[in-house]
Amino acid sequence: MADSADRIEEFFADTVERDLEGALLPIEGITDPLSRYKQAARAEAFLLRAADWLTDVRAASTLRLHEGGASYAMIAEKIGLSRARAQQLVNRGREVETDTAGLVRRQAELLSTGRTLRERMRQRVEESRRIREAAEQSRRLRARNRRVR
Repeated sequence: MADSADRIEEFFADTVERDLEGALLPIEGITDPLSRYKQAARAEAFLLRAADWLTDVRAASTLRLHEGGASYAMIAEKIGLSRARAQQLVNRGREVETDTAGLVRRQAELLSTGRTLRERMRQRVEESRRIREAAEQSRRLRARNRRVR
Protein backbone atom coordinates (compact mmCIF):
# COMPACT_ATOMS: atom_id res chain seq x y z
CA MET A 1 0.00 0.00 0.00
CA ALA A 2 2.76 2.43 0.92
CA ASP A 3 4.55 1.58 -2.32
CA SER A 4 1.48 2.61 -4.30
CA ALA A 5 1.17 5.82 -2.29
CA ASP A 6 4.87 6.56 -2.88
CA ARG A 7 4.41 6.11 -6.65
CA ILE A 8 1.43 8.46 -6.63
CA GLU A 9 3.40 11.04 -4.65
CA GLU A 10 6.29 10.70 -7.08
CA PHE A 11 3.88 11.15 -10.01
CA PHE A 12 2.61 14.40 -8.53
CA ALA A 13 6.08 15.66 -7.75
CA ASP A 14 7.48 14.80 -11.16
CA THR A 15 4.50 15.38 -13.44
CA VAL A 16 1.72 17.52 -12.07
CA GLU A 17 3.90 20.17 -10.47
CA ARG A 18 6.15 20.35 -13.54
CA ASP A 19 3.19 20.60 -15.91
CA LEU A 20 1.53 23.25 -13.77
CA GLU A 21 4.70 25.28 -13.57
CA GLY A 22 5.20 24.88 -17.31
CA ALA A 23 1.66 26.11 -17.93
CA LEU A 24 2.01 29.15 -15.67
CA LEU A 25 5.53 30.33 -16.46
CA PRO A 26 4.65 31.63 -19.95
CA ILE A 27 2.49 34.28 -18.27
CA GLU A 28 5.75 35.92 -17.19
CA GLY A 29 6.72 36.27 -20.85
CA ILE A 30 3.62 38.25 -21.82
CA THR A 31 4.77 41.83 -22.20
CA ASP A 32 1.41 43.51 -22.71
CA PRO A 33 0.13 44.30 -19.18
CA LEU A 34 -3.54 43.82 -20.06
CA SER A 35 -2.95 40.48 -21.79
CA ARG A 36 -0.76 39.38 -18.90
CA TYR A 37 -3.48 40.36 -16.41
CA LYS A 38 -6.16 38.49 -18.36
CA GLN A 39 -4.07 35.33 -18.64
CA ALA A 40 -3.20 35.48 -14.94
CA ALA A 41 -6.90 35.94 -14.07
CA ARG A 42 -7.87 32.94 -16.20
CA ALA A 43 -5.17 30.82 -14.61
CA GLU A 44 -6.21 31.96 -11.15
CA ALA A 45 -9.87 31.12 -11.80
CA PHE A 46 -8.86 27.65 -13.00
CA LEU A 47 -6.65 27.06 -9.97
CA LEU A 48 -9.41 28.19 -7.59
CA ARG A 49 -11.81 25.71 -9.19
CA ALA A 50 -9.11 23.05 -8.93
CA ALA A 51 -8.62 23.87 -5.24
CA ASP A 52 -12.36 23.56 -4.62
CA TRP A 53 -12.46 20.21 -6.38
CA LEU A 54 -9.42 18.94 -4.47
CA THR A 55 -11.01 20.01 -1.18
CA ASP A 56 -14.05 17.93 -2.11
CA VAL A 57 -11.81 14.95 -2.92
CA ARG A 58 -10.02 15.32 0.43
CA ALA A 59 -13.36 15.59 2.24
CA ALA A 60 -14.74 12.48 0.54
CA SER A 61 -11.52 10.63 1.43
CA THR A 62 -11.77 11.55 5.11
CA LEU A 63 -15.39 10.40 5.09
CA ARG A 64 -14.24 7.02 3.73
CA LEU A 65 -11.67 6.78 6.53
CA HIS A 66 -14.35 7.59 9.11
CA GLU A 67 -16.79 5.11 7.61
CA GLY A 68 -14.01 2.53 7.75
CA GLY A 69 -13.89 2.91 11.53
CA ALA A 70 -11.31 5.66 12.04
CA SER A 71 -12.17 8.19 14.73
CA TYR A 72 -11.80 11.91 14.11
CA ALA A 73 -8.67 11.85 16.30
CA MET A 74 -7.16 8.98 14.28
CA ILE A 75 -7.92 10.76 11.01
CA ALA A 76 -6.41 13.98 12.37
CA GLU A 77 -3.24 12.17 13.35
CA LYS A 78 -2.93 10.41 9.98
CA ILE A 79 -3.43 13.53 7.86
CA GLY A 80 -1.67 16.00 10.14
CA LEU A 81 -4.62 18.25 10.96
CA SER A 82 -6.52 19.04 14.15
CA ARG A 83 -9.33 16.79 15.31
CA ALA A 84 -11.79 19.63 14.68
CA ARG A 85 -10.58 20.08 11.10
CA ALA A 86 -10.78 16.33 10.50
CA GLN A 87 -14.39 16.40 11.71
CA GLN A 88 -15.14 19.36 9.42
CA LEU A 89 -13.70 17.44 6.47
CA VAL A 90 -15.75 14.35 7.29
CA ASN A 91 -18.89 16.50 7.49
CA ARG A 92 -17.97 18.16 4.22
CA GLY A 93 -17.47 14.68 2.78
CA ARG A 94 -21.07 13.87 3.68
CA GLU A 95 -22.20 16.99 1.81
CA VAL A 96 -20.07 16.03 -1.17
CA GLU A 97 -21.52 12.52 -1.17
CA THR A 98 -25.03 13.94 -1.44
CA ASP A 99 -23.86 16.02 -4.39
CA THR A 100 -21.96 13.33 -6.30
CA ALA A 101 -23.41 14.48 -9.61
CA GLY A 102 -22.17 17.99 -8.84
CA LEU A 103 -18.70 16.67 -8.07
CA VAL A 104 -18.56 14.77 -11.35
CA ARG A 105 -19.85 17.85 -13.18
CA ARG A 106 -17.21 20.08 -11.53
CA GLN A 107 -14.49 17.56 -12.36
CA ALA A 108 -15.51 17.51 -16.04
CA GLU A 109 -15.67 21.31 -16.09
CA LEU A 110 -12.26 21.53 -14.49
CA LEU A 111 -10.70 19.17 -17.02
CA SER A 112 -12.33 21.01 -19.91
CA THR A 113 -11.24 24.40 -18.60
CA GLY A 114 -7.72 23.12 -18.04
CA ARG A 115 -7.38 22.00 -21.65
CA THR A 116 -8.75 25.33 -22.85
CA LEU A 117 -6.41 27.27 -20.58
CA ARG A 118 -3.36 25.30 -21.72
CA GLU A 119 -4.28 25.86 -25.37
CA ARG A 120 -4.81 29.59 -24.82
CA MET A 121 -1.47 29.83 -23.02
CA ARG A 122 0.28 28.02 -25.87
CA GLN A 123 -1.34 30.43 -28.33
CA ARG A 124 -0.22 33.42 -26.23
CA VAL A 125 3.33 32.13 -26.05
CA GLU A 126 3.40 31.56 -29.80
CA GLU A 127 1.88 34.99 -30.44
CA SER A 128 4.45 36.57 -28.11
CA ARG A 129 7.27 34.77 -29.94
CA ARG A 130 5.99 35.98 -33.33
CA ILE A 131 5.73 39.56 -32.06
CA ARG A 132 9.30 39.44 -30.71
CA GLU A 133 10.56 38.02 -34.02
CA ALA A 134 8.70 40.70 -36.02
CA ALA A 135 10.08 43.43 -33.75
CA GLU A 136 13.60 42.05 -34.14
CA GLN A 137 13.23 41.86 -37.92
CA SER A 138 11.91 45.42 -38.01
CA ARG A 139 14.85 46.62 -35.89
CA ARG A 140 17.32 44.92 -38.25
CA LEU A 141 15.66 46.49 -41.32
CA ARG A 142 15.79 49.96 -39.74
CA ALA A 143 19.46 49.49 -38.85
CA ARG A 144 20.24 48.30 -42.40
CA ASN A 145 18.34 51.25 -43.92
CA ARG A 146 20.32 53.69 -41.74
CA ARG A 147 23.58 52.16 -42.96
CA VAL A 148 22.48 52.39 -46.61
CA ARG A 149 21.72 56.13 -46.32
